[in-house]
Amino acid sequence: MKYALDLVKMVDLILILFIVLALLTVIRIITQLRNKQKFPVKQLVILALAGLLYGLTYIPAIETYLMTDRLTVLSAIEMGCAIWVLYSIWKLVNQRLKPDPNFKTRRTLLMILLAGLLYALTYIPFIEEIVTRSTIAVLPFALIAGLCVFNQLFLSTRIGQDMRTVGQSLVIANASGINVDKVRILAMIISTVLASWGQLIYLQNLGTFATYGAHLQVGQFAIAALLVGGASVQKATNKQAITGVILFHTLFIVAPEAGKVLFDNAMIGEYFRVFVSYGVIALALAMHAWQRKKKPALEMPQ
Repeated sequence: MKYALDLVKMVDLILILFIVLALLTVIRIITQLRNKQKFPVKQLVILALAGLLYGLTYIPAIETYLMTDRLTVLSAIEMGCAIWVLYSIWKLVNQRLKPDPNFKTRRTLLMILLAGLLYALTYIPFIEEIVTRSTIAVLPFALIAGLCVFNQLFLSTRIGQDMRTVGQSLVIANASGINVDKVRILAMIISTVLASWGQLIYLQNLGTFATYGAHLQVGQFAIAALLVGGASVQKATNKQAITGVILFHTLFIVAPEAGKVLFDNAMIGEYFRVFVSYGVIALALAMHAWQRKKKPALEMPQ
């Protein structure tokens, strides 16, 4: 299993995505036709566009570019900036067609500007040298991006809204007719499956596994990263998770170097990192308990 996920080529990943999208679209078309609903023109257009995009992979230049399992950091930045700019433009166009009073136009324009600025930084000589030589595996980052999209879409569904309600108050959820126990069990099953994929990505580069205790250590780091990113005990978002992972893992690099420079002992920096990882969890739990004591939340009686 070691390095197996890193060896999946981009063209294979695109083929898998196309098959999944095609199956989902066909299922939606059949469902709508069986229910005698309006002819699914939108679904047919999506299926045709997906087929067109997959057909582009047979163009020799594009096929050669996609026949690799790794991307240079420069290529990843270019693709990310391009996707983000196109997504922001789509949001602006959608806002003109369907105005939303809560839409923040300035924020969207600022994100486009930041994407352009990030791409412009790659022209600085020493940064260009780094991002040109460094490479990243495609599939692990594609899985992370897919998980973010899944979280966003899943929370907009009925079961996702039920999970939010249960997380905020068990009494309100129970009074609303939600099967609290069923929702909690389903949430634990989904989170465990997603966490197992994260563990696979973790293990494929580590290569060893402590059978009885590895999941505890990973869980501690995951919770600490979420809390460092600004998440709370009751709520966490994709943005907070990604920000927390970047900040928390930066400590693994900065803390030993800081300890070595300031105190001539790298272990002091390592002790500081451990203190932060445990301390931020304890602080978050203490603040949560203090807030509940100050303003008690509704809970189901035991």
